Amino acid sequence: MMQHHKYSLDELDNMIPWERQIYVTLLSNWIQEENERRAKEEAKSNDIDDVAVGDGSEQVDPADLTNSMAAYTAAISKTKDIKLSNK
Repeated sequence: MMQHHKYSLDELDNMIPWERQIYVTLLSNWIQEENERRAKEEAKSNDIDDVAVGDGSEQVDPADLTNSMAAYTAAISKTKDIKLSNK
């Protein structure tokens, strides 16, 4: 609570026990929800990565990889020349 709510140690020590328990419970709930949210985001990003990689059961044609790399390289070369302006 000192880091999250910027309470000093004296303020925490001077809290009424039930008041401290409420803050600890609220902080604990927030941490649990934040961990669940991060786990969902990580699982979602892993699902996207897994789709891109595939499951390894299919054979990949080397020509497809060459064409994909050529398209990727062309896209990167086009975007590196884009100038962003501040308006």
